[in-house]
Amino acid sequence: MLNDVNGDLVNLYRIVQNHLEEFVRQFKWALSSRQVFEWLKMTRPETLTDIQRAARFYYLQQNAFGARIEGQTFGTATTTPPGLNLLRLEEPLSAAHLRLASTFIEHLSWQACIERYDRPDIRRIFADYHIETTDIRYTVGGGKGSDAKEVLIFSWDVDAEPAGLF
Repeated sequence: MLNDVNGDLVNLYRIVQNHLEEFVRQFKWALSSRQVFEWLKMTRPETLTDIQRAARFYYLQQNAFGARIEGQTFGTATTTPPGLNLLRLEEPLSAAHLRLASTFIEHLSWQACIERYDRPDIRRIFADYHIETTDIRYTVGGGKGSDAKEVLIFSWDVDAEPAGLF
């Protein structure tokens, strides 16, 4: 399950599905440029057509450091080419389609998403296993990061002495 609170992922998928040629045309003569990146970041999505909005989202995601949604900065590297290969747009879009084909994509607030998809039964089902909740900090490239929590379910006894190797 994937939740897209601002709807850009669903819009991109819909545009690629129904208007691929026009979507690709948005990138004709485009360059991976810090200035274009900043201009697109400043552009209010509600002022764009759905096709332009999809192209803006895709361009920013492909050029953002760490593919971040918020607090985006232009990502560059001296050892790899730009993330956006304008001559082969269909390849990563096809790969993304394959990854998303078995995923439910929602457009919900986080509260509605948790209410719909949180499964308290998981703890009951795995009651015989060792379960811990842990704090985690998600960071990219040594940045400040954000705090989160994860549930870990161990399929072995974490308190047992390790068995000898055979």
